Amino acid sequence: MHISEALEIRQHTPKNTFRHTIRVEQRLGLTLSDREREAIYSACQVSGFGLDTYYRWYRQKSAISSKLAHLDHHSILQAIHCIDRSDYSSINEKLPNDRGVVIALPHHGHYILAAVRLMEHIRHLRNVHILYGDPRDHAGNDLFDDLYRRLFDSAGCRAGIIHSNGRGIAKALRALKNGEAIIMMPDVHRHREETYCIPFLGRPLDIMLGTAAMARKTGSCILPVVSVVDAALQATTVFGDTVEPTLRRAAPSSDVSDYWTTLDIFQFFERAMGPQIIYWQYVRQHFLKKSEFPIFYPSTMDEAWHMFSKDHRSNPKPVLTAYLD
Repeated sequence: MHISEALEIRQHTPKNTFRHTIRVEQRLGLTLSDREREAIYSACQVSGFGLDTYYRWYRQKSAISSKLAHLDHHSILQAIHCIDRSDYSSINEKLPNDRGVVIALPHHGHYILAAVRLMEHIRHLRNVHILYGDPRDHAGNDLFDDLYRRLFDSAGCRAGIIHSNGRGIAKALRALKNGEAIIMMPDVHRHREETYCIPFLGRPLDIMLGTAAMARKTGSCILPVVSVVDAALQATTVFGDTVEPTLRRAAPSSDVSDYWTTLDIFQFFERAMGPQIIYWQYVRQHFLKKSEFPIFYPSTMDEAWHMFSKDHRSNPKPVLTAYLD
């Protein structure tokens, strides 16, 4: 099933399926409202999967998280290599030699394992850091702190973590200016009022422009990366083409330029994630949205521009002011 076709389907999960799946969710410790279950069902239609695939995925993620929490350094890397068997040497030709690189990695597939393998590979080439929310403000991120420190907290390792607070952002900018690598996850935000809206799989998605802005300010390039999953739930990391966040002449501000750069990043994400979107961490929230992102075609653009150009508010008449001596 093509994404465009699946997006047109607006039917709900049959009620008998609900009764059956609630028992499965209870065994998994997964609590879903009816609306959330319908959202996941819609995403399954886009991916051409059934709800059982989503449940299997949820069970595997939980098992992996529990397992990694009790392994030592060597066993963690060994377990990760068994799940993510990607050839990370292919990234070498994509990394610039003379400047920094922002690696844009969304919360899709086995993204945590992909981040570990990226850091393990890149640290032999240059300093590399992963940037994510401070555990004091982002519940659950202390687990990431524990994992990455067990793996990379040693002298001369050249890999580390940076929290996305004020001090951390300044550290990340310095690292990029020094030609280092920063792994970021651009599909997450904390405050919606700080976001911009982009189209993603036919629905509006709120995103921040920080990935593009950091690259632009430091003269770095952006390498979009996605962890994709096969039928056996094994992971392969796919690399996009590097994105150059240059300030475009047509852009009236840096925000507009960063917005276009972010669109380039998410267009790659959409191509890689779309056929298996149920493996995205935020699939539930995204498919809860009922409104579609408006699409403009050349004919409608011409009509809209004609209406805009005839609107007196876009062509204000000059106001003459008389001055009395």
